[in-house]
Amino acid sequence: MNARCGFGWSIFTAAAMAVMGCATQTQLERVEVPQIAGPLSIRVVPCVDRTGTATRDVAADATMAFQSRLAASREFRVANDARFELTCDVTAFVEGSALKRWILPGWGATSCQVAAMVTDQSTGHTIFTGRSTADVSSGGLYTVGAETYIVDAAIADLVAQMEKAVAARSVGSEPSSRQ
Repeated sequence: MNARCGFGWSIFTAAAMAVMGCATQTQLERVEVPQIAGPLSIRVVPCVDRTGTATRDVAADATMAFQSRLAASREFRVANDARFELTCDVTAFVEGSALKRWILPGWGATSCQVAAMVTDQSTGHTIFTGRSTADVSSGGLYTVGAETYIVDAAIADLVAQMEKAVAARSVGSEPSSRQ
């Protein structure tokens, strides 16, 4: 009976760890979307790495992630001559270790925090400021390589919140920030 119980507990623990993966938390701190028709045209300025990470170019990863996520959106259009300009900073990045996460959840966490601001170049007004954090703090083998997708995960959630704010503007309701 004890062998069955131990085996069941092992299966439960493994399943619980498999369910946990990348968690994101995003906050738009300022949302003032202008009432213009169609998608917002945005120029993505190369992101800045404020972390001093030497093992990878997280600024380039963030810039590419913003460009691809915004280009895939129906609410935005990426263009070099755009009225709106997105600037971003990678403010935290920890590469982590899948082996450590497997041994003890929380140990060896991979995390990234990105801050972004969208400014109307014609008026100088800031229309969005936001911050997104993505973490992989537990799991084992399936989380190997988390450092390669953690920046994109943080940006994906931030862009999703920006899309909601722009979509709310287009149907006539007031945009709201997610706290």
